[in-house]
Amino acid sequence: MIWHVQNENFILDSTRIFMKAFHLLLFDGSFIFPECILIF
Repeated sequence: MIWHVQNENFILDSTRIFMKAFHLLLFDGSFIFPECILIF
């Protein structure tokens, strides 16, 4: 059970990192800043 929860958190963190990298590839730095505020 504990491992399952940690695994879900790891997947969520990986997805969050992937989305930030994806936004960095699509948008410039002036747009990624407010986008990060919306994500968090």
